[in-house]
Amino acid sequence: MVWARARSAWRGPGARELLGGLVLLASVACGTPSTPPPPALANNRGVLSGTVVYREKLALPPGAQVSVRLWDAMLPPDVATVGHAKFPATTQVPVPFELFFDPGAIQQSHTYGVRASISVDGVVWFQSEQPVPVLTQGAPSVGVELLVKRVAPPP
Repeated sequence: MVWARARSAWRGPGARELLGGLVLLASVACGTPSTPPPPALANNRGVLSGTVVYREKLALPPGAQVSVRLWDAMLPPDVATVGHAKFPATTQVPVPFELFFDPGAIQQSHTYGVRASISVDGVVWFQSEQPVPVLTQGAPSVGVELLVKRVAPPP
């Protein structure tokens, strides 16, 4: 009986306007959903981060450049590079790095490796002996430590 009265009240004059007002009031009171907008294409990128280290007791001179390269070990060398970062070493070791890449280029069934080198005046002083596995098959994407070894004596 109560339901029948309530139903008939919604059929009277002005019911449609009342319902519209309630819907508007509810939407204003609740606000809009707090779902953030999708990231811009430029921000839609993966990141690999870690440090470049060496064990020799040698300070890097001003102007030293660090290079970090991410590559797909399953592809031919001419198309294997997935990401590359080159930047001045602003600190002594460990030198932090961030390498950005297109996550759409990563295939979970592939193996990816990362290598680093440190150059001074265009001469490579240190470089990785072995690639470090990253990104897939349980390998890390953060906290990656790249050990480089001296390949050229300092002047």
